[in-house]
Amino acid sequence: MRLSSLLLRTGVVVAVAASSAAAQTRLSTELFFARNSVLASGTPLYGLALGLYGGPIGLRASGALAFRTETVNRVDVVRTGAWTGEVDLILRPAVLGSEERTVFPFAPYVFGGIGRISGVEVDGFRSHWTGASYGAGLAVPLTRALGVSGEARYRLPLAEALDENNTDFDRSFPRGWEYRFGLSITLGG
Repeated sequence: MRLSSLLLRTGVVVAVAASSAAAQTRLSTELFFARNSVLASGTPLYGLALGLYGGPIGLRASGALAFRTETVNRVDVVRTGAWTGEVDLILRPAVLGSEERTVFPFAPYVFGGIGRISGVEVDGFRSHWTGASYGAGLAVPLTRALGVSGEARYRLPLAEALDENNTDFDRSFPRGWEYRFGLSITLGG
């Protein structure tokens, strides 16, 4: 199944579930670090995510930075080595989640989204790409408002994700897995 048909089906599910989810709205803030050896050359990315959840469906915006040190005129200067920014649609079924009425003390979830990424290439020039990404994660609540999470995300060029003809695309896009670990604070529902 191509990403375009998956996004269309997901949109229908979101529209149907929106009315029942409005009464259960939760707001979440997450501080995280991520490892992406393709994009940041092994340097950790540090980021912030803001999510709005209603029932099993959520919308999350996140961004992260990786820093690098350069020596300019014998002075060390800290610069941005890579950055990411995404908007994700998250599906966390309540039957598997960490709601009080469920059996499991953790909440598995899946997500898909779009975003921009940037990194300094081997030749020293900065490149920017628009990408689609998807992945899965696991949230573990420590208290009602505090939790930890871990997830894996795979990125590919947006044009490639939407193409159904399997056309050959730019190979400079930093395809690869990113692993994220975070601490979240949740308010509401």
